[in-house]
Amino acid sequence: MLRKIVNYFKAQLYKIFFQKKYTTLEGETIHYIFKKQTASNVLVVVFSGFSSHYKKARYNYIKSFKKIKINQLFILDDTGFMGGGSYYLGKNLTLFKQNAIGQLVQYIKQGREIYQTISFGSSKGGTCALLYGNMIGADIIISGSPQFYLGDYLTACEYHKNILNSIMENNANNVYLLNNIVLEELIKNKKRSNIYLIYSSKEGDYSKHILPLIKFLNTTGYDVSLYDCGFEEHSEIGTAMKRFIQIDLAKILEKSGK
Repeated sequence: MLRKIVNYFKAQLYKIFFQKKYTTLEGETIHYIFKKQTASNVLVVVFSGFSSHYKKARYNYIKSFKKIKINQLFILDDTGFMGGGSYYLGKNLTLFKQNAIGQLVQYIKQGREIYQTISFGSSKGGTCALLYGNMIGADIIISGSPQFYLGDYLTACEYHKNILNSIMENNANNVYLLNNIVLEELIKNKKRSNIYLIYSSKEGDYSKHILPLIKFLNTTGYDVSLYDCGFEEHSEIGTAMKRFIQIDLAKILEKSGK
């Protein structure tokens, strides 16, 4: 318990000193942390997952990327129900429609020789890595245990319904729209990013979200690398992603010559 409290206050202090905000052309505000690596021409964009129920959003994987010598952009998803996150969709898909994420990424890239972009995240962040990774034209997408059918996921329990209601009205048409939002972006993406999917065939939502995603990707020409990590609880995806950063990401960067 003491360790959790200490880590919480460390995170709050880190936000105070390093968090910045970007205002889009349409007046939307996004909070982010950018860690510059002058000698690198790679940018990783890290999308945040949900915190525990009824808790405000927080950044993910900052500590895990500490020894990785590439430019790092951590984007906070603090919109939605109780500030816990909305898949960066905002109210009535405001942020999605205005492509605020894309504007921020372009702002970060200005004046920097960035030749390779990576989108990264797990769970909610994994869904966003797929969705926004395609929108920003990422060369590599690293997604951990994402929710493929977003509408179904956000109607599965009362807490998630609160999140859905903060994004848009809960009705059949909107559930259908959200169920297809990732799929449609994957179809539209002409770049065909290299996708690294980290998951477990033993976790609860494997058959509902991950297996359909794998089947879909295998029919659409994406270069997909699958990492079935064998854990049983969805909450263990964080550990698997940290291991991926430490071991596999270095190999990917070395292979790409970056």
